[in-house]
Amino acid sequence: MSYHILGIHRILAILVVASILLPVNVLNNSVLAYAPVNPTTPRTVINTRVLIVYAGINESIVDSINLEPSYLFKLTNNSVLNIYLEEEILPKRLYENLTRFIDENSKHMSLAMFMKEYLERYHSEWNITTGCYVRADIMEQYLYDTVTRTYNNTSYNYVLFLLYYPQDKCLRTYYIEKYFWEIHSTRNYTGLVAFGGNTPLFFIDFSSIPVTHPDKTQPLYGYGIPVSIDTFHPLWDMSSMEEKARVIRKYILDYLGFLVLRRLFSDRIPWTHEYYVNISIIDYTNGSGYGRVMSVFNKTLLEEYLHALTPYAKWRINIVRVPGNSSSLFKKLLDNSSRTVEDNKTWIVLDYLSTVLLISGHYPVVTVMENKTTIPVYIFVAEKPLHFEYNRQLNFTGAAIPHVAIIISYPGYYYRILEEGMGMVIAHEIGHMIGLTHPFEGYDPVTGNESMIWLYDYIASPMSYAPTLAGWNRGIFTYDAKSLCRYHALDIIGLLKDRKEYEDVVNSAEKLLSMDKCLGSNGALSILVEAYIKQQAHTSTTKTITVTETETVTYERNHTVTISLLETTTKTITATETTTSVALETITNTITETILKEETVTTTIVVEKIPSWITYMFGALIVLSIIAIVSAIIVLTRRSRE
Repeated sequence: MSYHILGIHRILAILVVASILLPVNVLNNSVLAYAPVNPTTPRTVINTRVLIVYAGINESIVDSINLEPSYLFKLTNNSVLNIYLEEEILPKRLYENLTRFIDENSKHMSLAMFMKEYLERYHSEWNITTGCYVRADIMEQYLYDTVTRTYNNTSYNYVLFLLYYPQDKCLRTYYIEKYFWEIHSTRNYTGLVAFGGNTPLFFIDFSSIPVTHPDKTQPLYGYGIPVSIDTFHPLWDMSSMEEKARVIRKYILDYLGFLVLRRLFSDRIPWTHEYYVNISIIDYTNGSGYGRVMSVFNKTLLEEYLHALTPYAKWRINIVRVPGNSSSLFKKLLDNSSRTVEDNKTWIVLDYLSTVLLISGHYPVVTVMENKTTIPVYIFVAEKPLHFEYNRQLNFTGAAIPHVAIIISYPGYYYRILEEGMGMVIAHEIGHMIGLTHPFEGYDPVTGNESMIWLYDYIASPMSYAPTLAGWNRGIFTYDAKSLCRYHALDIIGLLKDRKEYEDVVNSAEKLLSMDKCLGSNGALSILVEAYIKQQAHTSTTKTITVTETETVTYERNHTVTISLLETTTKTITATETTTSVALETITNTITETILKEETVTTTIVVEKIPSWITYMFGALIVLSIIAIVSAIIVLTRRSRE
């Protein structure tokens, strides 16, 4: 099914959704997906086990935390997640080994400004002049190895490690050493207080001093509860045992609601076995834009990121350059956009809604056909730096528009692409498109209320805003991949459950899911995917796609797509092609192709243009709506006077 948005009702729908959701989070477009429930006879029950390890925290405090043994949550109408909690206190000998490891792996350097601020505000009497900096990813791996050796780790799906190790000679914080293939740089001393994502373990250090996160370079700066010395206090600053127990309990429950459940988009793309990412670089420069974008983009690394999110899906990435021309609508959008001066440079600020309307009316959008999803990515680059703006108060680099496309500006808000790399930004937006929210967006498992707490942004994930992806050890993104796996398994069960010949497969998968064994070669999703592909292999499809070009576009190179289904495609192509041996030539023809399994064909992206009468009608509707509202106000005013 193709989701081309060519009608007025689709455009109005985008505006309505945007007006409701964007004031909260333009990069999210989601609603609360979970709430505590007592469901009746759910089809699928996923039981996941969380081990909580207390290290250095007083036993009497642990006894006062008062957690329930399990928490039950609704995932879909037919499935629930049952979280079982177990608590352990790390033995004294292992705690001593841990503190020794911290000391041996600390860099002793001068106090950072946020440490000085903490001492001045809370403990001016302390004579501390040194900061202790510990690498977060090394710490996470050490803690996970310790837990694995000490406990029967195979029986736990997640581990939350809570540490308290105060130091009287220096203040401790954590940092990430950053090294990307796209960008070679180091970001040290980021002031982390928690970290995880390389393994099923997440740790929180209750004796660490945080730097403020997010800062003004983040799109959602000013929203939610930031990490700072005002909101995160070490346990030594808490006056009573009851207060300490209450705070620790809150962190534990938030961890369950933010990372174990991982709230997903309500409007995510359902699972398919193959994903085609068609990246178009819309280049409105003197010819340097494409090269500038590609200098911070590594296709191999993007494929690695996407495979780490969904190791059970096939990803194919195709890139084309689309040179702009002076008559296009995007050029008019550029010319009409606002300007701002920053860092002695003039920025072009693109209006988000105008860009969405441009994409939905003039460019190919998301398509889901058979077992394949095509996700268009449009990267805009101009002579001057670009970023997006919504409502004149929310600035950002890119956005995932559900069922439409991904849009990205270069170099993005506060040069985010130069800071993080293009692969990271694209992976982030694709993560949104397939269902993931930011890790700092969750809800209280007890009340079900939505909340935003930036502490849980500190995980190795492309969905994070914190600079923690550098701590990724080239494995899967644990919290992302596990959550997506559950939902994708449930998607396939929904497709197979009515087929009697797959009843045994579905039952086996649900048994594995009941133990939260979804990922891996022997996991639930693996056997479900195998059955689904087998089902699809018995079918072939015939489709007719008519594509009419109304705007001439020049492509510098062809776009190669591998289609692995037996299909017959009829399509009309109007294109301008560039080759090394022939001059520019406009070719209009109708081609009927029979594409055999695993045959590679060369095709071209075609740009569609919305008819002008729709644009005029849309404008007329807006004017009529305004007139109707004003008339209603006048009538009501007259009646109230009477």
